[in-house]
Amino acid sequence: QASMRTYVGGDKYGWGMIGTQALWHDRRKIRGDYGATFRTGSTIIVTLDTDAGTMSFSSWKDNSPNSSYSIDQVVHNIQSPRKQGQVGGTVEDWGVAFEGLPLDSKIYPAVGLYQRDDRVT
Repeated sequence: QASMRTYVGGDKYGWGMIGTQALWHDRRKIRGDYGATFRTGSTIIVTLDTDAGTMSFSSWKDNSPNSSYSIDQVVHNIQSPRKQGQVGGTVEDWGVAFEGLPLDSKIYPAVGLYQRDDRVT
């Protein structure tokens, strides 16, 4: 039921994070210091725990300059706040962003970019 005519977290059905470290819900900034800033080229991991009703975000940084590995190879094994990936990457877990999410509704996790020139690829 989240509106597609507003920004991520721009209505009572939306919970979102934008690249300036801001968490939004119901048209209000819930927090402005969550995680780290991100822009074009960032890999953001969204973790939705439907049993606990929480949503968390993490970032993955590829440490190898010529890597052919995919984030899919490490996502299933995230266990610690900073985990050195088996494939030359680092996962930085930013912790729980939202708690108390409705357990009886469909939820579509999303992140949003903030800068006009940012692009999703």
